[in-house]
Amino acid sequence: MRDLNREKFTGYKHCRYSDKIPFDAVKKTSRALKCTINDVMTCALSKSVADFLSKRDDKSKSINICIPANIRWQMYEKYEDVKLENKFAPVALNIPLIHDFSEAAVK
Repeated sequence: MRDLNREKFTGYKHCRYSDKIPFDAVKKTSRALKCTINDVMTCALSKSVADFLSKRDDKSKSINICIPANIRWQMYEKYEDVKLENKFAPVALNIPLIHDFSEAAVK
């Protein structure tokens, strides 16, 4: 666990990104594993954050994230009926960090 009392905050923001991931590859992976696309992406996030933190000797076992969730009560029947609207709510999740994909449990 990081000791925030010892750390000096610099005011600099850091950003990380990866190469584009073809959606077809993610979709094919989810079908092969019989899980959702969100499961595949959450697993990838978990492992990449675990790898990142372990290089910094951070022993965290999980991370907290917030994702948008659809709160529409019904779907539109036809494309022509679609209204532009923001009907979502943030959902907090605690994601366990994995160091090997075999640690991921899909239920």
